[in-house]
Amino acid sequence: MNLLEIIVVGLIWGGLMIYFLTPFNLELQVMPNIAFSQAFKRNSIKLIFHKKAFLALVMLVVTLYYFWQFYGSIQVYQTIHGEDGFTIVNPKEHAIYYMIGTCIYTILLYLLLVLRRTYKELAITK
Repeated sequence: MNLLEIIVVGLIWGGLMIYFLTPFNLELQVMPNIAFSQAFKRNSIKLIFHKKAFLALVMLVVTLYYFWQFYGSIQVYQTIHGEDGFTIVNPKEHAIYYMIGTCIYTILLYLLLVLRRTYKELAITK
């Protein structure tokens, strides 16, 4: 994939991931004198354990499975058509790079959502 395709897919995929990780009830609990670490832990648990978060997990697993199957089929295609000697990089390496990149992107989105929710909660309490 070229860079523009990766950016477009990343924006769409990230938007869906943000939608699935954001709970329906956006009520922030006001707790005076709460530490940042306690608010961060509480918000991280809230963002994982709600109904739509399961869909985010399913989307991540399906995406990772798709990458593995797609690049595995490229390797099978090259083997069947006798193009094994023409490739410099193993297609499975590309799959692993995309899978690691997708996991890192998901973790960054999750952390940014938790931080945003935590800072909103701490701003309300002050």
